[in-house]
Amino acid sequence: MSILFLFGSLQALLLLIGVNIRNPFKGSKKQIISLQLFFTLSAMSYYVAVTLNWKELHDYVWILGNVSWMALLPCFYLLVKVLSEPQFIFKKIYLSYFFASFLVLIEGALIVLFDINIYRELYLTANYLNVWMFIFFFNSLFFSLKAAFFLRNQKKGSIRNSLIIVNSGFMLVLTVYGIIYLSLRENYALWFELTLICILTLLIYGFVFKIFLLAPWHKVLLEPKYQNLSTKGKTPNMLGLSIEKEVSENKLFLNPDLDLKELSNKTGIGLNRLSQYFNETLDSSFYEFINDKRLEYVEHLIDNESFKDYTIIGLALESGFKSKSTFYKAFKNKHNLTPSAYIKLKSKKNQA
Repeated sequence: MSILFLFGSLQALLLLIGVNIRNPFKGSKKQIISLQLFFTLSAMSYYVAVTLNWKELHDYVWILGNVSWMALLPCFYLLVKVLSEPQFIFKKIYLSYFFASFLVLIEGALIVLFDINIYRELYLTANYLNVWMFIFFFNSLFFSLKAAFFLRNQKKGSIRNSLIIVNSGFMLVLTVYGIIYLSLRENYALWFELTLICILTLLIYGFVFKIFLLAPWHKVLLEPKYQNLSTKGKTPNMLGLSIEKEVSENKLFLNPDLDLKELSNKTGIGLNRLSQYFNETLDSSFYEFINDKRLEYVEHLIDNESFKDYTIIGLALESGFKSKSTFYKAFKNKHNLTPSAYIKLKSKKNQA
């Protein structure tokens, strides 16, 4: 069993490297996927220590392992959101999703620092019911159901279908194991926990492999996702000129509802070839490219005297941004300043 968890830890590490081999941790998608893989790696490492009975290592990884275990499904729900919402923005409220992990962290800190074990009393009071296991099932099923309701209202597509399959797998496994656990209670053994974490981990790994093809060796094992850009008569430079003409010269970016499908219709370039151009040639996503164009237009408006009476939100809407939060995040990522601070700095430079 220890070999299995050691292999699982190595796999999580390789996937984490594969995800971030280019532009490490750039963009919400990579960040959330990396967080999911980090939690999986931590849980796997904890069970390596448990199965090998490494007591000296167990003390160091126990807290992180249990915290990560509790965070697997809340993080998966965030992964569902970031893959379904092109302009996903991480909000502070999302930190509350990891409340159960925070409770485990507090318990671990009390035991390690002050030798106070609240769990022991809870365990006896609840008639041999492992309280943290119960919280894990409840917390995980809650976020799995939350993901299911969220996906039901999303547009149909291959990613949505795959997310539904994986999430349904989570729900089935958690439900079956929850029923078995409530039947076992005081007869609960370590094998139960080990098999449960193995199955949940396989679902996570399978999803990363199948949908995103992010492992470092995916180009060797699997067929290329796209054809060569130049095989149909247009080189990357020619594609870039076509896209630039529509987006910049015709100011297509001012349309707040612009998406890849509309750009495809305007340029006559297929969706797959457009995706390949942004991902491989520009090393950027479609929305990052469009938001860069919008930011350039915002800077143009700030320099234009006729727009000096516009509010910051007015400038954002005039430039094609659909929401205040998206505009502020994109602007701060580019300039490392808020829009108001940027305007003040520009004003000082102009007066100097």
